[in-house]
Amino acid sequence: MKDSDPLLTDTGRGFSILYKGRHLYSNTDPKKNAVIKAERAILQGDTLYFLSSPLLFYGIKELISKLPPSSHIICFELSESLHSLSKKYFQDLTFNSQLISFIDSTDPASIFNKINDLGIWNFRRVKALNITGGYSLHSLEYKSILMSLDNRIQEYWKNRITLIHMGPLWIKNIFINLSKKNYSSKFSQFPEIECPILVTGAGESLENSIEFIKKQRHFFKILAVDTSISVLLENGIEPDYVIAVDAQIYNFFDFLKVKNKKIPLFFDITGYPGIPNIMNGNIYPFISDFTDTKLFERLESYKLLPTILPALGSVGVSAVHLALKLTGGNVYYTGLDFSYKIGKSHANGSPRNLSELTISNRLNPMEQPDIYYARPLIYNKDKTGLNCISDLVLNSYAELMNTSFQKNERLVDIGISGLNSGGQLINTKDISFVNKCNKGKNIENTIDTNHKTNFFKFCNNEITLLNKLYDTIFSYLSGDSTKSDLVIKLLKETDYIYIHFPDKSPEPTLDSGFLKRILISCGYYINILKKHT
Repeated sequence: MKDSDPLLTDTGRGFSILYKGRHLYSNTDPKKNAVIKAERAILQGDTLYFLSSPLLFYGIKELISKLPPSSHIICFELSESLHSLSKKYFQDLTFNSQLISFIDSTDPASIFNKINDLGIWNFRRVKALNITGGYSLHSLEYKSILMSLDNRIQEYWKNRITLIHMGPLWIKNIFINLSKKNYSSKFSQFPEIECPILVTGAGESLENSIEFIKKQRHFFKILAVDTSISVLLENGIEPDYVIAVDAQIYNFFDFLKVKNKKIPLFFDITGYPGIPNIMNGNIYPFISDFTDTKLFERLESYKLLPTILPALGSVGVSAVHLALKLTGGNVYYTGLDFSYKIGKSHANGSPRNLSELTISNRLNPMEQPDIYYARPLIYNKDKTGLNCISDLVLNSYAELMNTSFQKNERLVDIGISGLNSGGQLINTKDISFVNKCNKGKNIENTIDTNHKTNFFKFCNNEITLLNKLYDTIFSYLSGDSTKSDLVIKLLKETDYIYIHFPDKSPEPTLDSGFLKRILISCGYYINILKKHT
């Protein structure tokens, strides 16, 4: 709906704006206060500045004059009438267009599109610039936009840091897992489940749910997070499915009690390659969408790319997401506490709990501060209102579940402790089960039955591509070639070999230092592919 038109009023010291019965600048000296606020603003480098309701752009020259070149100002107006007015005045300004942008829309989504164009990696933080009275007209909406911008930037850097540390291992594991002849033949289509699913984590609340699980076992399928398998088996409960996503070797210890059991495994092919060797059941492969890479496109072209699921960071959150896809009925969960007690981080019988018991003695009790205080602690209220301890990582997983699933009426939390994580809180005594429910969505596994042959062809093609990249870069660095366009083209095709580089920009360059590191990375992946061809 188009709002009322703003009225420009001449005060003798510049124009003010009369809008909805109020002046958005001073009605005596409109420019003065805006300029003072701009001059007093302390501006940082690598910062995205959000200037809400810029109106007539008073103070903008003062802001630009001291804005670090690594920062940028985005100007945005929610009101349609004020937007039209600001657009006219923005077009008449003379300024450094590389430092400031005016969003030519009243839709907040346009801001995020602009950040993508600017390169989100150029910014470490977002700050507000409120120098006009127009801000107060939509202050809550502007605060919400600012918070969303900040979350987007923080999320980008959290994912980027994870990619720097884990990227090479994930890529390596993909190649190894697709090449495994002893278990890749067990890759199967995802099941369609017509009953409720219970997801089990290894938090302390799992202990309190054991008797309920035993009593109601025939009403649901159990999808066990890898760390919870030992707890279930210790109590005589064999899960119907297990899920594993971790790429590192310590995930292996979660499966020590599972050897040779025919429990189907949902397995992220970025995960530790030794895990599927333990299991005798079907393997349902998937891949976490951890980055945007051309590698996925080539794997898909060779029918080697399995089902893609979002990269959620936590195996527990991934298990809940998967369960909601597999069944059309309710998904119950317990043991996803995202909190702990000092001296007891997991349920009794879990690998972590057993390890703590094994190394504890009179001089080294379980309450070892170096274990429990390694991350900054967060003291919070749990789902029952009692005090509990979490940390930055676990708390972020609880927030992710709340954000992702809080509106899903099929999700039910039956754990009696831990942080609130989005599911409906229901006492197990109040649960009434139905024997059958709708099937979940058909999750198709796109890996072809002839994937062994396909993988051999893929490897040969990938080795040829990497060798071509290596030779082209070597010739370019030696001065024997000036084909810079070909270098960039090949780099973009093989982007996975440098996704872990800690450079500010993830985009490839012709910088000699960057290209020399590419040669090393190129040789590393060629060796991996040759070893598993």
